[in-house]
Amino acid sequence: MNLVRTIFSILLLFFVLGCAKNTREQQNIKNDNHFQFTYSVTVPHISTPFTTGEILVPIPRTNDYQVVHDVKIETNGSYEVLQEPEYNNKYAKILFSDSLQSDINLTVVIDITRKIEDNYITQKKGTVEQTDILKRFLQADSLVPIDGVVASAASALVADSMTTIEKAQAFYDNLYKTMQYDKSGEGWGRGDALYACDIRKGNCTDFHSLFIGMARSVGIPARFLIGFPTSPEKDSSVVGGYHCWAEFYDTVYGWVPVDISEAVQNPEKKEFLFGNLDNDRLMFSVGRDIKILTDSGEKSFNFFIYPQVFIDGKPYNNFIKKFEFKKL
Repeated sequence: MNLVRTIFSILLLFFVLGCAKNTREQQNIKNDNHFQFTYSVTVPHISTPFTTGEILVPIPRTNDYQVVHDVKIETNGSYEVLQEPEYNNKYAKILFSDSLQSDINLTVVIDITRKIEDNYITQKKGTVEQTDILKRFLQADSLVPIDGVVASAASALVADSMTTIEKAQAFYDNLYKTMQYDKSGEGWGRGDALYACDIRKGNCTDFHSLFIGMARSVGIPARFLIGFPTSPEKDSSVVGGYHCWAEFYDTVYGWVPVDISEAVQNPEKKEFLFGNLDNDRLMFSVGRDIKILTDSGEKSFNFFIYPQVFIDGKPYNNFIKKFEFKKL
């Protein structure tokens, strides 16, 4: 009898601990993450004469899943915060001249809360999108064609009888199985759907560009989003680089997220990352071929996440960038 009681007690203990662990995980997923994110740029002193220097950096905006509480900008140049018209991305434009005779420093401190995206898993209806916006996200981008081999690859995976969700799931599953997260060699990191379709490897830009091209080719609006990852294990850290993902539009759930490259790197998240996103990321801009009016004319950016620096209208790459987050 004592042996039975002992065994029962041990099993009960494991059950209680398991429930506690699941509860903690559920709470972690459901809680909002409140961050201070710091985006810094330094342009070392330029000794040769020039007339106008310009730095462009993206500024995140509030949406259904993140709230920007405050943005503080410090710089020894002059600045203004603007918004481009096509995707409504916000950005800061910093102007300076050689009269400063010093390094040019820019620090953007962002107070922001990120929520989990869970409309799909919780079966909640999403926000209805405007027709003109959906039309834009059915069109090709410079590196995201919606015909040729991309369309052929997509049509081989779906049938007209399938729903939007079923088609998107087919694309997601196929890219999960056939692509590798691999940043070796050349060609990766540009979000080139043809490269991804042919080589079947790359980083997050390549995974999601191919997904977007396939979705658009069968009449599903899809869009590219880019920002920065944070860490669920750390309260503060330097961030090594950007992360991006995609969304497709469904008439019931609204914009539905997918993060295929993250799923490939973390297979235990595969099911969750179709239709849902964690709250350990911040979104900074949407779209491709982003057109911004600078002091030297209109510039088009493949995607917009890192600083864009120009000296007298010409791209200038001698700058230092740093990104950090701290949980509040």
